[in-house]
Amino acid sequence: MKNTFLYILTFLLGTTLFYGQKNLYKTDIANIKFDAGKNKIEPINAENEKVKIILNSDTGEIACSMNMSDFSFPNKLMQEHFNENYIESDKYPKATFTGKIDNFSKTDFSSEKTVWVKGTFKIHGNTQTKTTKIKLLKQNNNYVIKSTFILELKDYKIKIPSIMFYKIAEKVNVNLTAELKEL
Repeated sequence: MKNTFLYILTFLLGTTLFYGQKNLYKTDIANIKFDAGKNKIEPINAENEKVKIILNSDTGEIACSMNMSDFSFPNKLMQEHFNENYIESDKYPKATFTGKIDNFSKTDFSSEKTVWVKGTFKIHGNTQTKTTKIKLLKQNNNYVIKSTFILELKDYKIKIPSIMFYKIAEKVNVNLTAELKEL
């Protein structure tokens, strides 16, 4: 199956070209950080600053895509284990999210609002539908997005070897920040 993000991006850009729609916002430098550590002795965290997001401000549809190998860890051995043993980034190079923000067109984002977004995460070749909160603000004709949510490794069939259960959390805390500019 082709990458869902590419389908949505093609659709949104096609709609823009066909109908002259100008209400698309995007970024190629959103930031995602995660913390998967169970203890503070050896934190397991990483950051990806090459996350792509596109938002249709007419409909509230949103899509996100990232290369899993773009996560950087403070420890290069952790990064190698993440890519080879857990996320298998050679086999599953991308993670995507596609969804829709509830009541988007009825909400005034001139001050930061917390809204719900429902959509589909695809990670490690597995798809899960989730609803999560995001904070959204329209500032200087850009949309600023912030979100904190939890992903469970078992939902995406990411296996933790029994020897690592004392280090790696089964629920991963994820933080997203992005500023989307009008196309």
